Amino acid sequence: MNAGPEKKQRSEGETDMTTPDTEDIETATGDDATAEVGMTTDVIEPESTEPDNTDDAAGDSEAGDGEAGDDGDAVDADAGAVSEGRSRRRLGRIIVGVGVAVIIALAAASTYFGLTHRANEQLREEHPAIVSAARDGATAVLSYRAESVEADVAAAQERLTGPFADEYRALAQNEVLPAAKERRLTSTAQVSGASLVHADSERAQTLVFVTQSVVAAGAAAEPTTTTAAFRVGLSKHDGQWLIEGFEPI
Repeated sequence: MNAGPEKKQRSEGETDMTTPDTEDIETATGDDATAEVGMTTDVIEPESTEPDNTDDAAGDSEAGDGEAGDDGDAVDADAGAVSEGRSRRRLGRIIVGVGVAVIIALAAASTYFGLTHRANEQLREEHPAIVSAARDGATAVLSYRAESVEADVAAAQERLTGPFADEYRALAQNEVLPAAKERRLTSTAQVSGASLVHADSERAQTLVFVTQSVVAAGAAAEPTTTTAAFRVGLSKHDGQWLIEGFEPI
C-alpha cells in the first residue's frame, strides 16, 4: 500500500535528476556566456600588418591637387604665351604695314617734291625768257616808223596771241597806220624796267615800265614823251612766250 507513494516520489526524484530546472539552465547559460564574453574580450587582437594608406591617400590627394594646380598654371601659362604670341604677331603686322605705308608715302613725297623741284628749276630757267618776251613785246607794240609802219605792225603782231592780238590788229588798222602815214609819225618806246610778277609752266604776269616818245616828221617838231606802266600777260605757245594781255596801270 505504501509502495505507491514511494514510487511516486522516486519518479519525481528521477525527474529532478534528469530534468534540470530551467532557471539553473538559464543561469548556467548566462555564466557560460559571460565567461565566453570575458574570454573574447580578453583576447588581444594582433596588430594589423597592412600599411596605413590614409596619410598616403591624403598625400596623393594633395599631390593630385598640386598636380591639378600645376596643370592649371601650365594651361594658363600656355594660354598667356599663345595670347602674347598673337599680340606680337599682330604688332609685327601693324609695324610692317605702317613701315610699308611710310615707305610708300616717302617715295611718293620724294617723287612729288622731286618733280616739283625739277619743274621749279625749269620755270626759274624760263624767267629770263619771260621777262625778255615782255620787254621786247611791249617795245614792238609801242614802236613804229612812218616809212615802215605796216612792216612794224606785222612784226609786232607776231608777238601777240589771244584777244589782245585781235585788239591790236583793230587798233593798228584804225588808228596807227592812218596817223603814221598822214602825219609821218614815228613812235619810239624804251623799257626802263620789267619784273616778273607770277609764272607757271603755261602763263605769266609781268610788270613793264615804258617811256614812249612820239614825234612828227620835220625839224620843228617836238617829241611828245609819256611814261607808263603796263601789266603784260603772256602765255606759252610752241615753246615761245607771247603777249596775251597789255593793260596800262
